[in-house]
Amino acid sequence: MTDMELWERMIKMKTEFASIDPNLKIGSDCGLMNVSGILELNNCLSYALTYTDFDFLYSFEHYFNYKNPKRPKKYISKDNDLVIVGGIDLVFHDDYKFYNEEIYKAYGLFYPEAVYRGNKRNTVNVEMKYLAKGIPLIVSCDHYYLHQSYVKEKPTMMHYHTSSHSLVVLDIDQNKQTCTVLDKFFGVLMEVPLERYLNAKMSETLNKNYIVLLNIKEMDLPESERIRRLLKDNLNQTLLDQITINGRTYIKNLKGLKNLIDEWPQFVKKMAELKGKYAPQFTTRVFRPFILQKLSFKNLMVYVSEEVTELKAVSEQFAEAVELWNRIDLLCDKCYIKNHNILDYIERFANVWRDIYEVESQIFETLSQIEQSL
Repeated sequence: MTDMELWERMIKMKTEFASIDPNLKIGSDCGLMNVSGILELNNCLSYALTYTDFDFLYSFEHYFNYKNPKRPKKYISKDNDLVIVGGIDLVFHDDYKFYNEEIYKAYGLFYPEAVYRGNKRNTVNVEMKYLAKGIPLIVSCDHYYLHQSYVKEKPTMMHYHTSSHSLVVLDIDQNKQTCTVLDKFFGVLMEVPLERYLNAKMSETLNKNYIVLLNIKEMDLPESERIRRLLKDNLNQTLLDQITINGRTYIKNLKGLKNLIDEWPQFVKKMAELKGKYAPQFTTRVFRPFILQKLSFKNLMVYVSEEVTELKAVSEQFAEAVELWNRIDLLCDKCYIKNHNILDYIERFANVWRDIYEVESQIFETLSQIEQSL
């Protein structure tokens, strides 16, 4: 690539920054949300259909299968006890991440490539090498040090350290000593002081220090045809009744929800027994991948519905499902903040689960019809 081509690419990318919708959250964790942001920049958001779905996976046994668990309090943020920092060492979460990764890897439409892993040092020179070519990067960061910038965009943003967060760095201006970053998880596109950005990257709280670029393969199809092909595959997979991951079987979707509703009292009692007063936080964390995926699927279907117009008929149901899944999260927060016993909330939760089952019954009926028509 010539210097002129590099310059033109940089100008094009900077122009496109303004077109990004930071609140278009697509992905079951911050990493995949960042991937979606870069796909959005490259006009191939349809690729997100390889890791975004409307699935619910359930197994009572594997929801309580922990790897070398620490005491519950060890997982709780020292800055805000509503927050769990990092993972909770749950085998199901590892399976779920593996499940998503194996699907998008099988397509080979994009792959993350680590261009730096190492100690927590100033890596601006490494980043500038790629940013100068108009290549955005996914980087590890502790958002605690960027809180002043976050609250300008999100006034209710909580202030706490994190061990495993990431965002997209789009540009570094060494003359202005600023950095332009995109954080899809928290829904912000902002310019931050370079010094604070470096502090966030070099935080002692981080488990890993990395810089990742996203290699994207061109699919020899227009975006409209990509959408229809990838959506059909997506729905084929989603509509299965069960799935086995790493030798462990999970019941899916409506059957899974039915089993969860039936076993909900036992779930809550088991969680209270294992996690004590922190049971609400751990309950939220068990279901967080689905809370984020339901939101992600709703958002992605808005984009997809421009091509598959039948999806517009269930847009309200998607929104209702997302609101109900968020209600599970809010009930957990309320239970802990009010210092209540989660056992006293069994029926409140159960009512929400029943509402989710009813709404998603309608959604899956429509998705099945759409899958057959594609």
